[in-house]
Amino acid sequence: MRIFGKNLFMAFGAALAAVCLVSCTEGGAFEVDAVDNSGSGTVDPAHVIAAYPAVQAFYQFENCKFDEEGRLLNLGMFTFEYSSSKVLMTERMQSEPYYEYYYLFSIGANGFANTCVQTNNENSERYVMKFYYDADGHLVKINDSGEVCSMEYKNGNLVRYYDETYEQEETLTYTDKPNDVCYMPYDNSPGSFPSSYGMSFNAAYYAGLVGIPSKNLPATHYIDYKGQYDNVMYVFRYWYDDFGYLFKIEYVEDRDYQDDEDSVM
Repeated sequence: MRIFGKNLFMAFGAALAAVCLVSCTEGGAFEVDAVDNSGSGTVDPAHVIAAYPAVQAFYQFENCKFDEEGRLLNLGMFTFEYSSSKVLMTERMQSEPYYEYYYLFSIGANGFANTCVQTNNENSERYVMKFYYDADGHLVKINDSGEVCSMEYKNGNLVRYYDETYEQEETLTYTDKPNDVCYMPYDNSPGSFPSSYGMSFNAAYYAGLVGIPSKNLPATHYIDYKGQYDNVMYVFRYWYDDFGYLFKIEYVEDRDYQDDEDSVM
Protein backbone atom coordinates (compact mmCIF):
# COMPACT_ATOMS: atom_id res chain seq x y z
CA MET A 1 0.00 0.00 0.00
CA ARG A 2 1.44 3.36 -0.98
CA ILE A 3 1.52 5.35 2.23
CA PHE A 4 1.63 8.57 0.25
CA GLY A 5 -1.08 7.38 -2.13
CA LYS A 6 -4.08 8.81 -0.29
CA ASN A 7 -3.53 12.37 -1.48
CA LEU A 8 -5.85 14.30 -3.67
CA PHE A 9 -3.24 14.32 -6.51
CA MET A 10 -0.34 14.00 -6.01
CA ALA A 11 28.61 14.74 5.46
CA PHE A 12 27.99 11.49 6.48
CA GLY A 13 30.71 10.11 8.75
CA ALA A 14 32.99 7.20 8.01
CA ALA A 15 31.21 5.28 10.73
CA LEU A 16 28.30 4.77 8.34
CA ALA A 17 28.97 1.24 7.10
CA ALA A 18 27.89 0.40 3.54
CA VAL A 19 25.37 -2.38 3.09
CA CYS A 20 24.01 -3.89 -0.12
CA LEU A 21 20.26 -4.00 -0.61
CA VAL A 22 19.13 -6.23 -3.47
CA SER A 23 15.90 -5.98 -5.42
CA CYS A 24 14.61 -9.47 -6.07
CA THR A 25 12.05 -9.07 -8.86
CA GLU A 26 13.12 -10.73 -12.10
CA GLY A 27 13.68 -8.56 -15.14
CA GLY A 28 14.36 -5.02 -13.94
CA ALA A 29 16.00 -5.92 -10.66
CA PHE A 30 19.26 -4.26 -9.67
CA GLU A 31 21.39 -3.73 -6.60
CA VAL A 32 21.61 -0.48 -4.64
CA ASP A 33 24.32 0.50 -2.19
CA ALA A 34 23.04 2.08 1.00
CA VAL A 35 24.64 3.39 4.14
CA ASP A 36 23.54 2.29 7.59
CA ASN A 37 21.09 5.00 8.63
CA SER A 38 20.05 3.48 11.94
CA GLY A 39 20.21 5.45 15.16
CA SER A 40 18.88 8.94 15.74
CA GLY A 41 19.64 12.23 14.08
CA THR A 42 18.11 15.62 13.42
CA VAL A 43 17.00 17.46 10.30
CA ASP A 44 19.82 19.52 8.78
CA PRO A 45 18.49 22.97 7.78
CA ALA A 46 20.95 22.91 4.86
CA HIS A 47 18.88 20.07 3.39
CA VAL A 48 15.61 22.04 3.45
CA ILE A 49 15.06 22.42 -0.27
CA ALA A 50 12.07 24.76 0.02
CA ALA A 51 14.41 27.33 1.60
CA TYR A 52 16.67 27.67 -1.45
CA PRO A 53 16.03 31.07 -3.13
CA ALA A 54 16.07 29.59 -6.66
CA VAL A 55 13.56 26.93 -5.61
CA GLN A 56 11.23 29.49 -4.03
CA ALA A 57 11.40 31.72 -7.11
CA PHE A 58 10.64 28.83 -9.46
CA TYR A 59 7.86 27.04 -7.55
CA GLN A 60 6.33 30.05 -5.79
CA PHE A 61 5.18 27.95 -2.86
CA GLU A 62 1.91 28.74 -1.15
CA ASN A 63 1.96 29.38 2.61
CA CYS A 64 5.67 28.56 2.96
CA LYS A 65 7.10 29.35 6.41
CA PHE A 66 10.25 28.41 8.34
CA ASP A 67 11.32 28.38 11.97
CA GLU A 68 14.34 30.25 13.38
CA GLU A 69 16.59 27.28 12.55
CA GLY A 70 15.53 27.26 8.91
CA ARG A 71 13.34 24.16 9.10
CA LEU A 72 10.08 24.07 7.17
CA LEU A 73 6.92 24.75 9.21
CA ASN A 74 4.23 25.18 6.54
CA LEU A 75 3.91 24.28 2.88
CA GLY A 76 0.45 24.59 1.38
CA MET A 77 -1.80 22.06 3.13
CA PHE A 78 1.14 20.56 5.07
CA THR A 79 2.47 21.53 8.50
CA PHE A 80 5.59 20.25 10.27
CA GLU A 81 6.38 19.78 13.98
CA TYR A 82 9.86 18.89 15.25
CA SER A 83 10.84 17.08 18.44
CA SER A 84 14.16 15.35 19.08
CA SER A 85 14.69 12.93 16.16
CA LYS A 86 11.03 12.96 15.06
CA VAL A 87 9.15 15.08 12.54
CA LEU A 88 5.35 15.05 12.37
CA MET A 89 4.01 16.13 8.99
CA THR A 90 0.25 16.75 8.95
CA GLU A 91 -1.77 16.97 5.76
CA ARG A 92 -5.14 18.69 6.10
CA MET A 93 -7.63 18.19 3.28
CA GLN A 94 -8.88 21.48 1.83
CA SER A 95 -12.42 20.31 1.06
CA GLU A 96 -15.01 18.10 2.71
CA PRO A 97 -14.55 15.67 4.27
CA TYR A 98 -11.78 17.50 6.13
CA TYR A 99 -9.65 14.47 6.90
CA GLU A 100 -6.16 14.75 8.30
CA TYR A 101 -3.27 12.42 7.49
CA TYR A 102 -0.31 12.15 9.85
CA TYR A 103 3.19 11.16 8.76
CA LEU A 104 5.60 10.57 11.64
CA PHE A 105 9.17 10.52 10.34
CA SER A 106 12.07 9.13 12.37
CA ILE A 107 15.34 10.82 11.44
CA GLY A 108 18.42 8.63 11.16
CA ALA A 109 22.12 9.26 11.62
CA ASN A 110 22.56 10.94 8.21
CA GLY A 111 19.89 13.58 8.89
CA PHE A 112 17.24 11.99 6.66
CA ALA A 113 14.23 9.87 7.58
CA ASN A 114 14.75 6.13 7.94
CA THR A 115 11.08 5.37 8.62
CA CYS A 116 7.67 6.99 8.35
CA VAL A 117 4.44 5.84 9.98
CA GLN A 118 1.19 7.04 8.43
CA THR A 119 -2.10 7.26 10.33
CA ASN A 120 -5.21 9.40 9.94
CA ASN A 121 -8.27 10.69 11.79
CA GLU A 122 -10.69 8.76 9.59
CA ASN A 123 -9.99 5.13 10.49
CA SER A 124 -7.45 2.85 12.16
CA GLU A 125 -5.29 2.25 9.09
CA ARG A 126 -1.55 2.36 9.75
CA TYR A 127 1.26 2.02 7.21
CA VAL A 128 5.02 1.95 7.61
CA MET A 129 7.56 3.11 5.06
CA LYS A 130 11.34 2.56 5.22
CA PHE A 131 13.91 4.71 3.41
CA TYR A 132 17.47 3.90 2.35
CA TYR A 133 20.22 6.25 1.09
CA ASP A 134 23.62 6.15 -0.55
CA ALA A 135 26.71 7.76 1.00
CA ASP A 136 25.94 11.08 -0.71
CA GLY A 137 22.41 11.32 0.68
CA HIS A 138 20.44 10.26 -2.40
CA LEU A 139 17.33 8.20 -1.77
CA VAL A 140 18.03 4.76 -3.29
CA LYS A 141 15.25 2.52 -2.00
CA ILE A 142 11.78 2.67 -0.50
CA ASN A 143 9.97 -0.20 1.19
CA ASP A 144 6.35 0.83 1.60
CA SER A 145 4.69 -1.83 3.74
CA GLY A 146 6.21 -4.51 1.49
CA GLU A 147 5.96 -2.63 -1.81
CA VAL A 148 9.50 -1.91 -2.96
CA CYS A 149 11.06 0.48 -5.44
CA SER A 150 14.77 1.01 -6.06
CA MET A 151 16.71 3.93 -7.54
CA GLU A 152 20.15 4.08 -9.17
CA TYR A 153 22.34 7.18 -9.35
CA LYS A 154 25.29 8.01 -11.59
CA ASN A 155 27.33 11.21 -11.44
CA GLY A 156 24.91 12.59 -8.88
CA ASN A 157 21.79 11.98 -10.99
CA LEU A 158 18.90 9.56 -10.70
CA VAL A 159 19.22 7.41 -13.83
CA ARG A 160 16.98 4.43 -13.11
CA TYR A 161 13.90 3.65 -11.04
CA TYR A 162 12.31 0.21 -10.72
CA ASP A 163 9.01 -0.58 -9.03
CA GLU A 164 8.96 -4.22 -7.98
CA THR A 165 5.24 -4.28 -7.21
CA TYR A 166 4.09 -2.91 -10.56
CA GLU A 167 7.10 -4.25 -12.53
CA GLN A 168 7.71 -0.88 -14.11
CA GLU A 169 11.14 0.50 -14.98
CA GLU A 170 12.03 4.09 -15.77
CA THR A 171 15.36 5.42 -17.01
CA LEU A 172 16.57 8.99 -17.38
CA THR A 173 19.34 10.85 -19.16
CA TYR A 174 20.56 14.30 -18.20
CA THR A 175 21.65 17.61 -19.65
CA ASP A 176 24.74 19.46 -18.43
CA LYS A 177 22.53 22.18 -16.96
CA PRO A 178 22.81 22.55 -13.16
CA ASN A 179 19.67 21.65 -11.26
CA ASP A 180 19.41 24.94 -9.38
CA VAL A 181 15.66 24.48 -8.80
CA CYS A 182 16.16 20.99 -7.30
CA TYR A 183 13.77 19.41 -9.79
CA MET A 184 13.30 15.68 -9.22
CA PRO A 185 11.51 13.01 -11.31
CA TYR A 186 9.03 12.41 -8.48
CA ASP A 187 7.94 16.04 -8.65
CA ASN A 188 5.38 16.34 -11.47
CA SER A 189 7.27 14.19 -13.97
CA PRO A 190 5.90 11.38 -16.15
CA GLY A 191 5.86 7.84 -14.85
CA SER A 192 4.65 5.95 -11.80
CA PHE A 193 6.57 7.67 -9.03
CA PRO A 194 4.51 10.87 -8.67
CA SER A 195 1.17 9.16 -9.16
CA SER A 196 2.09 6.54 -6.58
CA TYR A 197 3.36 8.81 -3.83
CA GLY A 198 1.68 12.10 -4.58
CA MET A 199 1.94 15.56 -3.12
CA SER A 200 2.82 14.40 0.39
CA PHE A 201 6.06 12.82 -0.79
CA ASN A 202 6.95 16.07 -2.55
CA ALA A 203 6.29 17.99 0.67
CA ALA A 204 8.62 15.68 2.61
CA TYR A 205 11.26 16.14 -0.10
CA TYR A 206 11.03 19.94 0.06
CA ALA A 207 11.31 19.75 3.87
CA GLY A 208 14.66 17.98 3.51
CA LEU A 209 13.43 14.67 4.96
CA VAL A 210 14.04 12.19 2.12
CA GLY A 211 17.36 12.90 0.45
CA ILE A 212 19.13 15.35 -1.81
CA PRO A 213 18.21 16.25 -5.42
CA SER A 214 19.89 15.21 -8.65
CA LYS A 215 22.81 17.37 -9.80
CA ASN A 216 21.56 18.17 -13.31
CA LEU A 217 18.29 18.76 -15.13
CA PRO A 218 16.93 15.70 -17.01
CA ALA A 219 16.99 15.41 -20.80
CA THR A 220 14.84 12.31 -21.39
CA HIS A 221 12.62 9.98 -19.36
CA TYR A 222 11.91 6.51 -20.75
CA ILE A 223 9.18 4.31 -19.24
CA ASP A 224 9.30 0.55 -19.79
CA TYR A 225 5.93 -0.95 -18.85
CA LYS A 226 7.25 -4.52 -19.31
CA GLY A 227 4.55 -5.38 -21.84
CA GLN A 228 1.62 -4.06 -19.80
CA TYR A 229 1.31 -0.90 -21.95
CA ASP A 230 3.17 0.71 -24.83
CA ASN A 231 6.55 2.02 -23.73
CA VAL A 232 7.08 5.76 -24.07
CA MET A 233 9.97 8.25 -24.21
CA TYR A 234 9.56 11.80 -22.91
CA VAL A 235 11.78 14.75 -23.84
CA PHE A 236 12.27 17.70 -21.48
CA ARG A 237 12.24 21.32 -22.58
CA TYR A 238 13.31 24.35 -20.53
CA TRP A 239 12.46 28.04 -20.75
CA TYR A 240 14.74 30.77 -19.38
CA ASP A 241 14.07 34.49 -18.98
CA ASP A 242 16.34 37.31 -20.19
CA PHE A 243 18.33 37.10 -16.96
CA GLY A 244 19.06 33.40 -17.42
CA TYR A 245 16.63 32.16 -14.75
CA LEU A 246 14.62 29.03 -15.42
CA PHE A 247 10.89 29.72 -15.30
CA LYS A 248 9.26 26.74 -17.01
CA ILE A 249 9.85 23.00 -17.43
CA GLU A 250 7.86 20.90 -19.87
CA TYR A 251 8.07 17.29 -21.01
CA VAL A 252 6.50 15.89 -24.19
CA GLU A 253 6.40 12.49 -25.85
CA ASP A 254 9.28 12.26 -28.30
CA ARG A 255 7.05 11.60 -31.30
CA ASP A 256 5.28 14.88 -30.58
CA TYR A 257 8.47 16.85 -30.05
CA GLN A 258 9.09 19.80 -32.32
CA ASP A 259 11.96 22.21 -31.80
CA ASP A 260 10.87 25.48 -30.26
CA GLU A 261 13.20 28.46 -30.54
CA ASP A 262 11.97 29.81 -27.21
CA SER A 263 12.88 26.63 -25.32
CA VAL A 264 16.19 24.95 -24.63
CA MET A 265 16.72 21.19 -24.56
